[in-house]
Amino acid sequence: MAKAKKQQAAYDEHRDDMAEYSRQKSAAGRDIGDIPPVANTKRRNKCVKSLRLFLETYFPDTFGLEWSEDHLAMIQRIETCVIHGGLFCSAMPRGSGKTSVTIRAALWAMLAGHRRFVIMLGATERLAEKMIAVLRSELQFNELMLEDFPEVCFPIRCLENEVRRQAGQTINGENTMIRFAADEIVLPTVKKSKASGAIIRACGLTGAVRGQIATTASGQTIRPDLVLADDPQSRESAKSPTQTQEREDLINADVIGLAGPGQEIACVMNCTVIYKNDLSDRYLNTDKNPAWGGRRAKLLYELPKNLELWDEYADIGRNSLRELGNNTNGNTFYRERQAEMDAGAKPGWPARFNKDELSAIQNAMNIKIDRPRAFASEYQNDPDSDALAQGAKELNADAIAMRLSGVDKMVVPHDCSTVTTFIDAGGYLHWYMVVAWNHQMGGSVIDYGCWPRQNRTHFVASDARPKLADVYKGGNPERVFAGLVALVAELAGRRYIQERTNAEVRCERMMVDSGFETKAVYDFIKQLNAPGMIVLPSKGFGRSATQVGIAGWKKRPGERHGYHWRLGVSETGRGQSVQYDTDAWKSFVYERLTMPLGGPQVITLYGKDHRQHGLLSEHLSSEFSEPVQMRGVTFDKWKVLPDRGENHWFDCLTGAAVAASVQGLQWTANVLSVGEEKKSKPISLKELQQQRRAEKERLHRV
Repeated sequence: MAKAKKQQAAYDEHRDDMAEYSRQKSAAGRDIGDIPPVANTKRRNKCVKSLRLFLETYFPDTFGLEWSEDHLAMIQRIETCVIHGGLFCSAMPRGSGKTSVTIRAALWAMLAGHRRFVIMLGATERLAEKMIAVLRSELQFNELMLEDFPEVCFPIRCLENEVRRQAGQTINGENTMIRFAADEIVLPTVKKSKASGAIIRACGLTGAVRGQIATTASGQTIRPDLVLADDPQSRESAKSPTQTQEREDLINADVIGLAGPGQEIACVMNCTVIYKNDLSDRYLNTDKNPAWGGRRAKLLYELPKNLELWDEYADIGRNSLRELGNNTNGNTFYRERQAEMDAGAKPGWPARFNKDELSAIQNAMNIKIDRPRAFASEYQNDPDSDALAQGAKELNADAIAMRLSGVDKMVVPHDCSTVTTFIDAGGYLHWYMVVAWNHQMGGSVIDYGCWPRQNRTHFVASDARPKLADVYKGGNPERVFAGLVALVAELAGRRYIQERTNAEVRCERMMVDSGFETKAVYDFIKQLNAPGMIVLPSKGFGRSATQVGIAGWKKRPGERHGYHWRLGVSETGRGQSVQYDTDAWKSFVYERLTMPLGGPQVITLYGKDHRQHGLLSEHLSSEFSEPVQMRGVTFDKWKVLPDRGENHWFDCLTGAAVAASVQGLQWTANVLSVGEEKKSKPISLKELQQQRRAEKERLHRV
């Protein structure tokens, strides 16, 4: 028994010795020893004092081209903002390296000891993490930074990209507390290092921005003191006034407040304008946001004077690309006439052009020729210059949202007595709108929505949750039919109360668009039982340069006609249908949505808070018109804007107006001119050529 105890004790002692030896060996393996000395103190000190010199010295491959004046101004403003605080918004042309500058400015801010907790803010968290990935690469593999900032780069290099080594890494027994992750970098805690324990964290603007805090190695709780935002909008959010407003609110509240109560944060926003009044455009506007000191850089500050030569160059270049697959012939033409073609032009970045180009002016003009809309916005940062043709019409979402009646939802304004409803039946959702009208065909939207109901303030049909397919079985015809049954049953049962009198008002006329799943719409209406309300299928017909409008169609026996509409047997022969001219009626609606408030012929939206109509105002501003001439007649041709979302409620408002006219409402003659066909004299060939030359000159000015 005693012998067994001795053996057990000896074994325990040996085990403890081996464990201690293993611990010491492991600790020795985790300890990276002394930090190497700085290779070039003089070079380091100069770069710490100058962001420009820091960028040029340690990242020569990234910033190999000569800086433009715009670059130098941007770098100086970022440096001032990092050192002294404040806000700065800078717009550079697409491809100017603004993201590269932003990422490396974060490194400079911490290595120089100006900031301890930096937020890299992107439009999404994924994009922000991409910026962190660039920082990780520089800290790991940039040899010159390793030489001059060994207290930061040497511990990171010692990790050898092994995540498991982070937790136990020490310097002479002291834990470095290093973290090297996809969404966050915590620089090593090293004595006498200005960057000791500094933090870089990735955040998406629409993610968890609020409440960012961190705890240092000493136990101190710190908050962000610098935000570097890079393009904090996506293309989708840029074309949406609702999403743009949401992002602006997030920046003004959550981002600016990251430093905590009573603390001022430094924030730099580098951006590119995509659309008029998008997030970038708003922060660059020094009238609306003077604190940000917005600065817009352009690819071309002045266009060349001889634009006719550039037109010729464009034709030669297109043919060269078709025939040779490159712009050899265009380059030859430009080389021979470069002085004449460049005259008057002022490029923003003279060093910017591709290997197959001869100058920055040619580079800019190539973009303008190939992508004129992108040139105006993303390269000139001036979407206003991407103007519509003379005589064009376009609605403004912000202005529409402010056209409020002050009357609650589902309440009929006191001067209105007729209520109509229009349903735009679709494959994902059914959209509807209820409008109250007065005797002058002025009106107020008193209700709108979609079926099935959505719980979000912003959505598109294809991303609806739920969709018709989620609620109803069968294919499109069955789902359209079932959805209409449920929606109309709800709408038909509603009673609207008139303002002041509290009298009950019912919807007298409803129209349903039959353009999608026509048979299902007609079958639904045939079986419908809605006493006191007339429900008709309808279909809108647009005009073209060769197709006359409904007002010019041959009249048929038994039809009833009104202002650009007719009620008769449908084109399918299934029964009565309202057919109307969408172009004429959208011009009618446009006029009423742009009239000054206060008159009897305006259209307003219910309520007192414009914020509740964000998505509606997007739909109502989703189209534009341009004047088209056909056989001596000029009319407005409406089209969906390429940079906008959906137009379903614009179609609903237009259809509800047609329904009011079908119901018998009339208005004064002066309003009839809205959207009316305007007779014009036959145009001569000479006049046509003059018009084309004038239009070409206008486009050149744009």
